[in-house]
Order: sequence, then structure tokens, then C-alpha cells
Amino acid sequence: MAEEPVKGKVKCPECTWTFYRNAFTRLKPIPNSEGKSELKQSLTTADLISLGVGSVLGTGVFVVAAGVAKNTAGPAVTLSFAIAAFASILSGLCYAEFGARVPKTTGSSYVYSYVTVGEAVAFTIGWNLILEYVIGTAACSRALSSYIDTLFHNAIRTFILRHVGEMDAPGIAKYPDFIALVITIIFSGVISCGVSQSALLNNILNTCTLLTVIFSLGVGAFYFEPQLWTGEKAFFPYGAHGVTTGAASCFYAYIGFDIIATTGEEAKNPRKSIPIAIVTSLIILFLCYFTVSMVMTLMVPYYDLSKAASLQQVFVDRGVPGVKYFIIIGAIAGLTASLMGSLFPMPRIIYAMALDCLIFNVFAKVYKRTQMPVLATMTAGLLTGILSCIFTEEDLIQMMSIGTLLAYTLVSTSVLILRYQPQTEYELQYADEYKSARAEEVAQAKEEAKTLQGKAKIQHYSGQMKSVVKNDTPNWTSSLVVNWCIAWCTIFMFSFNAILIYAGWALAKAYAWAIILCIIFGLLVVGTIVLICVQPQSQKELLFKAPCVPGLPLLAVYCNTFLILKLTLFTWIRFGIWMAI
Repeated sequence: MAEEPVKGKVKCPECTWTFYRNAFTRLKPIPNSEGKSELKQSLTTADLISLGVGSVLGTGVFVVAAGVAKNTAGPAVTLSFAIAAFASILSGLCYAEFGARVPKTTGSSYVYSYVTVGEAVAFTIGWNLILEYVIGTAACSRALSSYIDTLFHNAIRTFILRHVGEMDAPGIAKYPDFIALVITIIFSGVISCGVSQSALLNNILNTCTLLTVIFSLGVGAFYFEPQLWTGEKAFFPYGAHGVTTGAASCFYAYIGFDIIATTGEEAKNPRKSIPIAIVTSLIILFLCYFTVSMVMTLMVPYYDLSKAASLQQVFVDRGVPGVKYFIIIGAIAGLTASLMGSLFPMPRIIYAMALDCLIFNVFAKVYKRTQMPVLATMTAGLLTGILSCIFTEEDLIQMMSIGTLLAYTLVSTSVLILRYQPQTEYELQYADEYKSARAEEVAQAKEEAKTLQGKAKIQHYSGQMKSVVKNDTPNWTSSLVVNWCIAWCTIFMFSFNAILIYAGWALAKAYAWAIILCIIFGLLVVGTIVLICVQPQSQKELLFKAPCVPGLPLLAVYCNTFLILKLTLFTWIRFGIWMAI
């Protein structure tokens, strides 16, 4: 018998011209942390750490490490992972502050941007997060299917080609991968059974993967050859450029820790658990990547590494073939955990957007028995399965990064906005009405909120003749100054990075125009940062605050904008098509 959905429909406001006109400035009040969620609150801090680690550990250990070591950085891939970890922790700390500030939410940076920036930007970020998770899940499913096929000596691929044939069309895979489709649908069903069950399975899979990493280090240590790291040319065969280029590739091995921020309504103590889980998971990921990279590059020369099944092949090459079977089990467990980690947050983003009436509100239905958005989960799984069936892993991965980097940038800027804006009481006072009241009641609540906001402005503007810099607490004037500075600083960072990336040849030849432009945009960046620094920050107490604000969020924005500009034109075209949909 089919399960009955939870009673009660989400009431959406009428889609009038005024409704769309206000989309750029309409903010979502910060939800009351005391409100009761329809989703089951059963995740502990350990569960969240396991979700963050499992979402990317498999692909990072068994796919990314060997490819970067062989073709980009050599043994210095260990440094590349360290640089990428540093860049990821910058954004992770911003996510952690938002997790403490807005704990009882599902939807990650979608909700964060909705609270601070506006509805239109929030919709853009939410749509890009769906793109990220769809493509990440499809790519992982395709990789897992390929890995299983190699265990049977490509018998599955041969069978499909013989009985189904090739798909002779540009831009799609050579043959339909029905195994990837089945895998995705099965795990969508597993996640639909309930968050406790899926978290338990994820913990078991992560334990297998971590044991594999520890086992490979323990056995591989007896076969280390230190001379493979001796000397500059041995450790840095591609130079500093190879290390930084490798760091850009290794950065994507950390994409996925933001899954932790999507579980705010399902964590037992999100205000404490989310910040701890984000930082801890990133540290564990770096240690695992460093360990595997060290084992591989100290056992065999980096140029002899195999891109496919590299870790177990290293032990086979060193005459320890029996170890490969243990590693194969760990690899399948790791890739499965990564698949679940990518699939887990996708329906929660859809659920959050449907709850806010930005997409079809039918996806906001939560079923009583499992306390899960089953329709959103299965719909997302079916879409992902179809993509994994017809596209290759390489085609899918090319589009994965742009949505993530934009989301990371928005979260970092949102932390700055909240740190420098005055507190308003109406955000909490009207949170419940925003979620459940009819359109007329919502409009009335907003009018009352504007009145309260106006009173707050009057109180702050009463001392406007005083210098903004001398105020101990932020006011509406200082907040406006910071908002404009953040916007212009981001634009100047984009311009500065564009010169470094696309006019690097001119800088190398000391062309005057390139140097002058670089200095101008550099000074403009410094000037806007100085203006931000002299403004007063909010003194609101939080369980966790990102350190070194505004330096840390601005550094995160700089790193993210640099990586965004490294993306290919083809990726931007695909991104434009997705946004047009």
C-alpha cells in the first residue's frame, strides 16, 4: 500500500508583476531554530563527518590522485592536495559559520544566499547546486559501473554492444550504460527509506574505505623507495607550475563537503555539529589523499602509474598481488559511498526550493513513514540515472565545478554581509509566518517588518552625523558601504585574475599596459578591502565564527574567482544552456 503524504499544502503567493519585480531584493527571514521540522532529526556529529568524508573520498583516492601525480605534479601531488585543502577550508569555515547562524535549514548555500542576498540569486545558486549534484552523482555512478565491469573483464560492455549496439551520435557515450542507471535508481530507493538507514550504510562503507587507506599505508611502507622523492627534479618534475595546476585539479577532490550544510533539519544539534563536521571532514580528506599519494609515488615512479585502478596496480607491480583484492573491496565501497554522498543532498535542495515555491511545490511533500521527500528523491534519481546512462564520465565532470565555485563564492560573500549588517528582530519574529501563512498574511507581515525596519533605521540614522568608522556596532549606513565594497571588490578580483590568467604572457614580457592594469586593479582591491576593514562588525554571539573576517572570506572569494576563470569556454556554454532551462 502506498504511503500517504503529510497533510497540508504549501501556500505560494500569487505570481504578479510586483512579485517578480521584488525577486532581487526579497529576503527569506532566518528560520527560528526552535521550530519543529517535518524531517526526522537523527544525525549525530559522527554521521555528518561520515557524510562529508564519504561524499568525495572514493573518487579522490581511487581516481584523482594517480592522474594528477602522473600528468601534472609528480610526487609533489602531496603539496597540490595540501594547497587544495587550504582553499577548501577557507570556504568550509564560511559554511561552518552559516551552519551555526542558520542551523535548522535544509538547502545549504541556497538558503544562505536567500537569507542574505536575495531570492533571484538564491534561485540561481539552488539551480546550480542541483546541476552539481546531478552531474556528480551521474559521473560517480558511471565510474562505479565501469569499475565493476573491469572485474568481469569488460563482459558487461561487450554484452551491451553485441545485443544493443552503439549510439553513434556526437556528445554522448558509445553505448548506453544500463548498469549505471540501475545503480542510481537502487541507491535512490535506499535513501528514500529514511535518513537513519542511509547514514548507517554510509558509515559502513566509509569504514571500509578508511581501513583500505590505512592498510595500504601499513603494507606499502615496507616497499617505500625514498630515492623516488630525492632531489628537486625527482619531487618537482613539473616545477611550481605543475604544483599549482595540480592544486586546481585536486580542489575538485574536495567538492562535496557542503553536503553537511544541507542536513540542518535532520541533525540532532546542527548549531554545534555542522561547523565541527565540516572542518573535521576536510582534515580527514586531506590526510587520506596525502597518504595514498605518498604510498603510490614512493612505491613506483610517478610516470609508471596507471590512471585506472592505480592503487591496487601499484602493489601488483611491486610483487604483492594478493593485496589488490582487499583494495578492490575498499574501492567499490568508496565509490559507492561517494555515489550516496552525491545523491544524498540533491532531494534536499529540491525540497527546500519547493517549500519556498520557487519550483513545483509537489516536491515539498514529506511522507510520514520515512519522513523523507520521497518524490523529490526518486525524481532526482531517475534524472541522474538517465544522464549516467547516455553520457560519458568525462563529459559529466566538465560541468561539475562551475556551480560549486559560484555557490562557494556566494557563501563567502554572504558571511561578510551578515557580519557587517545590523541585527533586526523581525527576521525571527516572522519566520513561521513566512513559511506557512497565506499570501495576504505574508504581505501584511512584510509591511509590519518594514515598519520595524524603518524604526531601526531612524534610531541608527540619528547618529549619522558621527563618523561611521567610530561606531562600535554596525548601522544601516555602514552596512550599505560594506555591501557596495563587497560587490566592487569581487568585480576587481575577477578583473585582476583575468589579467593574470589571460594576459600572463604580457606580464612575463613586462608589457607596460599589462603591468599598469594589474597595478590598478590590485590597488582597487586593496582599497575596497581597507574600507570594509574599518567598518564595525556585528557582535552577535555564535557558537562558531569564521576567523580573520574579512580576510578569510575575501581570500576564499579570490581563490574561487581564480578557479572559475580557469574553466573552459565550453563549460560556460553548457552552464548557460542549463540556466536557460
